Amino acid sequence: MSWIAKNNYLSQSEMENNAIEFFNKMSSLGWSINAICGMLGNIQTESNINPGIWESLVENHSRGYGLVQWTPATKYIKWCGSNWRNNGGRQCERIEYECNNGLQWFSNPNAPTTSPPISFKEFKVSDLPVGTLANYFLWYYEHPKETIQPNRATQAENWYRFLEGKEP
Repeated sequence: MSWIAKNNYLSQSEMENNAIEFFNKMSSLGWSINAICGMLGNIQTESNINPGIWESLVENHSRGYGLVQWTPATKYIKWCGSNWRNNGGRQCERIEYECNNGLQWFSNPNAPTTSPPISFKEFKVSDLPVGTLANYFLWYYEHPKETIQPNRATQAENWYRFLEGKEP
């Protein structure tokens, strides 16, 4: 298998393919299944688990791009260098880089708990419930204005069922 990346929405089977790719890469970097699924619940909403998608399907480097919709896209592009386009593996490495260097994970005045109750490094290896980790990733990594998005936790639990074959 390999990543499916295009500037368009993916089918369920294409998302499943990419979820497996994401799981394989992130678990090889030491991420727990619960953290991976918490991220996948968010990534499904952000990008359709598609490393090649642009915000609103329009290439604009000042807007969002990729799995977690880095905004501006240049945040990821400049870090990655010439091999940035449609590169799911490098996008996973960028998330790992952000975790290791204290980037992107910070307080959110719109979140129910303003300060993160765990660090990004603690999130990485956490065995907290998948839905809880989906909310933490939403609040302290994605930082949307609308912080109550229960579909992301539900999606995270569905990815856990898909990847582990059992209830979270």
